[in-house]
Amino acid sequence: MAKLGVLDRRLIFTGGIRYDDYDVEIGNNEGGSQSTDNFVGNLGLAFQVTEMIKLRAAWGQGFVMPGASQLAGNYTSWGSTYVGNPDLDPESSETFEGGIDVGIGSLNLAVTYFETDYEDFIETVATATANTYTYNNVDNGTIDGFEWEISWDMGKYFEWKYSIAPYFKGTYFTTYEDDSD
Repeated sequence: MAKLGVLDRRLIFTGGIRYDDYDVEIGNNEGGSQSTDNFVGNLGLAFQVTEMIKLRAAWGQGFVMPGASQLAGNYTSWGSTYVGNPDLDPESSETFEGGIDVGIGSLNLAVTYFETDYEDFIETVATATANTYTYNNVDNGTIDGFEWEISWDMGKYFEWKYSIAPYFKGTYFTTYEDDSD
């Protein structure tokens, strides 16, 4: 990960790459094995417009290997049985986001719009057997929406030597669907 500040650190550029090498093997003839490696990257830009207002934008890639229970699980929870699928592919995604941060004294507000496009998204699906579920890859999917946060730093407000900052966060999805339906 690299970070570069220019214009008295009012303009910040960030970028990074990550390399993952995975070997997953399910023993005792309960599943198969998967091996893969993957590079992902991210880029970001933040601009401190004023002392109180910061604009930001970012792009990033994601990669998630299926979990052991998704690949080979066979368990019951709350009356439902979950059976793994050894043929699952890893998930990959690409996210774009933009937002604004506003700081007014000890009060901080942030709003972000994001859009994530997935490939091979892993979803839980019902099987033909009652109360039994497994996992499948969805070819493509999209999740987008808004995130927000508000926090109040009581320590800063009361000029304490420490910080107590209660906060409220939320997410509202405007799209949450796989592209096949």
